Amino acid sequence: MMMSFRGSRREIPERPGKRPGAFTLLELLVVLGILAILLVAIVPAINSLSKSSGRKGAIGNLLGAIEQARAQAIRTGVATYLVLPGDIGTTDPALTQRYSYRSYAIFEDDPTAPKQLTPWRMLPTGISIRSKIDSGTDRHGGLGSLPTGVSFPFQPTNSSQTFPYVKFNASGEIEDPSSDVWLVVFEGSVASGGAEIITGAKDSFGNPIVSEALKVSRLTGRAEPTATPTPSS
Repeated sequence: MMMSFRGSRREIPERPGKRPGAFTLLELLVVLGILAILLVAIVPAINSLSKSSGRKGAIGNLLGAIEQARAQAIRTGVATYLVLPGDIGTTDPALTQRYSYRSYAIFEDDPTAPKQLTPWRMLPTGISIRSKIDSGTDRHGGLGSLPTGVSFPFQPTNSSQTFPYVKFNASGEIEDPSSDVWLVVFEGSVASGGAEIITGAKDSFGNPIVSEALKVSRLTGRAEPTATPTPSS
């Protein structure tokens, strides 16, 4: 006679211990260590990429403003100015950090006073236009190479000031200055008096090693990115 054992099998309890898939403290510490090493390697690269994007963004902004001013002069037959404030005549740090060597606007010639056509626009955070002329055969280096013989209304300080500018005539050419224009942007800011505070690396002459530049042709008024001029001092 055959006996059936169906349903009589006893369940064997699991042995106490770790749950499948759980991590030990040592394993977690190893993973955290690997993540820390990766962050140390990656963060500088991300910061460098962000700064590079800021410089290139500033050049893109200036290129657009130059083309807008030029096109406006051709369309209306009235001379226009791309105005780039340097020293704004105030010690208010909020205004200085916002406008000095970091902003631009387009004005139109007018018998009474130049008329502002666009609001003041700012360059990306941490990026400024160079304030001095670097020695060399060409005029370059930023605001120091531009004329300042015209007074422009400046609403933030409720005054009129003689800011650096590039003037375009009705043919789209640069009327003032009488030469090609170079604008150079760098990582940092400009203090009162035009002293540059460079946050990146500097060469032996105190110039920023990393910068971006554009050149505006006097004869055509056209701008294009270019290699940063190499100063000798």
